[in-house]
Amino acid sequence: MRVVIPFLLLILLILVLPPGRVTYSTSDFMAVITQKLQAENAEEPDVPFLDKFQMYPPEHWEMFSGASFWKTINVLNPKLRHSNDSELDTATLAGLSAWSFRFQFSERWMPSATDPFCGYNCAEYILPQAGYEAEVYYNSSFRFVEKTQDKKFVDHGDFASKLTQGFEDKLITFAGTIFPHPNYGVMEDMQKAGKASNMPRDKKMPFPWVLIQLSGWQETEINNLYKQSLVLAAQLYSTEKIGHYASGKNAINEWITALKDINANPQSDEEMLARACFCNTWTYKSLIEARILANEYLLNNLDKFDVDKQLIIDLAGIYEKEIEILKNGEIDLLPLPKCREFDQWNHHMRAAQISTLKYFLVQEEDANHILQEISR
Repeated sequence: MRVVIPFLLLILLILVLPPGRVTYSTSDFMAVITQKLQAENAEEPDVPFLDKFQMYPPEHWEMFSGASFWKTINVLNPKLRHSNDSELDTATLAGLSAWSFRFQFSERWMPSATDPFCGYNCAEYILPQAGYEAEVYYNSSFRFVEKTQDKKFVDHGDFASKLTQGFEDKLITFAGTIFPHPNYGVMEDMQKAGKASNMPRDKKMPFPWVLIQLSGWQETEINNLYKQSLVLAAQLYSTEKIGHYASGKNAINEWITALKDINANPQSDEEMLARACFCNTWTYKSLIEARILANEYLLNNLDKFDVDKQLIIDLAGIYEKEIEILKNGEIDLLPLPKCREFDQWNHHMRAAQISTLKYFLVQEEDANHILQEISR
């Protein structure tokens, strides 16, 4: 199999199948999936986090990655190469898009803040720049998606039809869900796994909110994108808000404020605490992944940024320090499988995390000084 199937999307597929062995043709199979999802999920499901915690076994929560989009797309097709005929690996794609340097946060504790299509839309920015011939469609029934002119919104029925038609046309098709957090998977691999399964369906799962269809790739010059990624990083750090999300330095400060607010109001309702506890850990771990990819991107491409190489080495060193700080602070988080026991996420843990984030912010300021120098 060309890509490891994200567990959530695999379950999404399995649960909409009829019991027993599946014998549909490829096109019929996809029609069954989309029709069933369309019938059961006419609008974005508003499922409380307390209920989400009951829908999945504890081990489920450790199987996800904030970088799942980048990990999925870079292995979609062995023919997808750039101009020096080397693979666009996860670190390179995430770095060129500036996702690795980006940080966003929502005071409403929205896990979509980490998604590459939300806020600063780094995914749609980099796909054509890197030579991908892609169409991206957004399901208009999902309210968390910013309604901007550059996005192609389609209603629920048309979204389902495009998903099915893309599969029939043998386009490389993959989709993203936001339940309970951003995740991506290739529809063909989901189809193969679903055909082999006879698990009964007993729960309703959400319809994908974004659909990405790749029709091909063409050789393109990307050398100018390396320095541009660092210019973008500097701009994102200094931008206070993008769409629904706080950005850069402001986002870190809003995260600290949100944690302080919970400590100041310990009688907060359980639904809010459940959402905050989960999103806090998800956001934190996604930030670690982003900075790991940023460090790899810089060190693997030292000669490509058209600036003093020592600046890149110093910047990579700062991100390595950030990774160390954040990893040391993981002890103050509830692991994702434990977030269903959110009452164990206590005042002391949040206070310790606030200290970690303040220390992290000092490193971010140092990184920004270098980014601003590069951008001159």
